[in-house]
Amino acid sequence: MRRTEGGGTVVCKKATTWYNLPDDTLLEIMKWLDQRTVLFVLGQVCRRFRVVTNQYVLREPLSLQCPPVIEDWDLKTTITSILQLNIRKLRVRRCNDDVLHIVWKLKGITNLDLTSSMITAVGLEHIAKLTDLTVLNLTLCKGITDTALEHVGKAKQLRSLSLEGCKNITDTGLEHVGQLTQLTTLDLGFCRYITDTGLEQVRKLTKLNTLSLRYCSQITDTGLAHVGQLTELTNLNLNCYNSHITDKGLVYIRQLVQLTTLNLSLCDQITDTGMQQIVQLTQLTSLNLEHCQQITDTGFGLIARLTQLTSLDVQSCYQLTHLFVEPIGQLLQLRSLSLSSCNQLTSAGLEQLVGLKQLRSLDLSFCDRITDEGLEHVGTLAQLRSLDVRGCEITDTGLEHIGKLTQLRSLHLQHLYDITDTGLEHFVKLTQLGTLHFEDSKRITDTGLAHLGKLTQLTNLSLEGCKKITHEGLAHIGELGQLTRLDLSECIKITDSGLEHVGKLTELTSLDLDECDKITDRGLQHLAQLTQVVALSLDFLPKITEAGLDSLAALTQLTILRVMGCPLISDLWIRKARFVREPEPGLF
Repeated sequence: MRRTEGGGTVVCKKATTWYNLPDDTLLEIMKWLDQRTVLFVLGQVCRRFRVVTNQYVLREPLSLQCPPVIEDWDLKTTITSILQLNIRKLRVRRCNDDVLHIVWKLKGITNLDLTSSMITAVGLEHIAKLTDLTVLNLTLCKGITDTALEHVGKAKQLRSLSLEGCKNITDTGLEHVGQLTQLTTLDLGFCRYITDTGLEQVRKLTKLNTLSLRYCSQITDTGLAHVGQLTELTNLNLNCYNSHITDKGLVYIRQLVQLTTLNLSLCDQITDTGMQQIVQLTQLTSLNLEHCQQITDTGFGLIARLTQLTSLDVQSCYQLTHLFVEPIGQLLQLRSLSLSSCNQLTSAGLEQLVGLKQLRSLDLSFCDRITDEGLEHVGTLAQLRSLDVRGCEITDTGLEHIGKLTQLRSLHLQHLYDITDTGLEHFVKLTQLGTLHFEDSKRITDTGLAHLGKLTQLTNLSLEGCKKITHEGLAHIGELGQLTRLDLSECIKITDSGLEHVGKLTELTSLDLDECDKITDRGLQHLAQLTQVVALSLDFLPKITEAGLDSLAALTQLTILRVMGCPLISDLWIRKARFVREPEPGLF
């Protein structure tokens, strides 16, 4: 690269490899880089990179977080410095009202995500200034009240609004939401004070195609009468514990003839009569009836009428027997099926599923009458990508049938107490497997791990509670260079020598060693090589000390460290540690 006379614009030499890369290739590379590097380094290199950077900010959400998540980054200064960029999508987590007053200067913003921010009505006072804003996410902004929604109601151009977890909102606030007549998506999940009266205001949003009322526990059939007038709805979520919704309410839902997705999970007052209403929604592609315990084989026999279904969840519908599987076998478009905890389902019933050639995901967890015989039928579903058989009565013979499913990417085998190392020999052909969980498989030993060491595409592996595993078995796990998540909790024979092999897994972002009580500071030194680790759990390790934890100082990405039940770690050290926090969902 060179400078023009007088020290002007830097220009990339056209002969360089970087300059000749297509824009789309450069954009893909930028996705893998820290956003600050893209915006404030690459964007300043030359005119070409500046042009591509401008394309980047149009496509990719800019993601910022407030301290103390990133202590060395002053968010106000950062936002001020990007005012000259044509930012379209911005994600600012855990911000406050002061930061929002700067955000309002980004006039071109179309998508704004403020999830988990400490904002109030004061911060939202100027939201109407963002005249291009169409998507606003206020999920878990617990300071949002009806007064705050008065300001939101002035952003008339909004198309999508999430208020999930804004628990202080009442029906009064929905009067302001009802003014947003351009809305197509509205999420009111966990807004516990909303009643049927509030839905009378939602009824005004005639362009809505997606509405979530999950865990709005005061909604009754009367409220569904208002929802039934939103004739453009295609996606409706009514999932709610202690639901007041009955068969009578489904009469109104039947009017929503364009519905493709319906979630009635935990609506346990729905009976076979309600099923007669549901099956009239012939455009449904996704139906969730989890824990609808009053539906029987009689009502479920009607399900075959929903010929467009691609996803069906009947988890914990306890009254269903093996007879209900026959109509499912007629749903030839099914790609995802959950029969979890349907404890009257038998192996013989699974024969009805062999015609589901499109099936990609099957959940049979805790169906304790499913045996190796049932897995023989499952083994014919050649397109399966995901299989969950936790808690079934399966032996090594069943694993032989699973070994035929060569397209599997995810496999859950927790709480299978009769499988042994011999069964794992059948996994040699599962070369595409990315996720494998073996919790509480008490007969698996180091010999079995030798077979797992050949599954080189694994990124997520759980061996929790496999108490016979030693450092010798971990030598095989150390060959799985693609692993990003590893759970070895309660593997009580693991020693410091085993962690030497774990230290080779340099792509790890999450590691759980809870209750591996033979580990000492010497073992922690091996973990210092895991520079990508974000979450590390060391609960109940009685031999580790503060000196051992100090050896992890090189783990600059580490933000979550759990050390509960470690008697040699003082409360003072924990308070001073920059990374000891409660984990976010999914990190362990």
